[in-house]
Amino acid sequence: MENSYVIPGTRLVAGEYPGMAWGTPRTMRDVRLQAFLDAGVTAFLDLTHDDDPLDQYAPRLLELAAQAGVHAVHDSLSILDMDVCDDAHMTKVLNAIDARLAEGHGVYVHCWGGVGRTGMTIGCWLVRHGMDGEAALERVRELFSTMSEQKLRRFGPNGSPQTEEQREMVRRWTKGA
Repeated sequence: MENSYVIPGTRLVAGEYPGMAWGTPRTMRDVRLQAFLDAGVTAFLDLTHDDDPLDQYAPRLLELAAQAGVHAVHDSLSILDMDVCDDAHMTKVLNAIDARLAEGHGVYVHCWGGVGRTGMTIGCWLVRHGMDGEAALERVRELFSTMSEQKLRRFGPNGSPQTEEQREMVRRWTKGA
């Protein structure tokens, strides 16, 4: 799926909002959601916030999954755009990722653009699972560099996580936390 990446050796995928921005034809949204389901991604961890101007995709996702006889779930764990969360909330997010993976789901972590909040979350997840902060940031940058040319032109190959505050959260995250 365009503007997403798989963390190697896992069923964890990260990227941009899987629905569509307001005004985009719903058929395009359905094609994108169906592609995730067809690829085995059945758990969606949504970091977007109510302030983000996005069309809610979860009801349609669950409808498409039911039509295909697939069990899908949507977890909303909001973080404000361009911001960080407190450690307790990040722990809750990481616990949700690990729980859904343990249940056998392919997991898609996303925010709006798949850059800031998503990169920060994936970086913290990599630290939780054994990397140090700098190595995790480098891995996120490497994975982000596989995004579309349009996204790379906009954010650059080192654009994820998006803010220094988000990168600092990854650096200070603790293994196993």
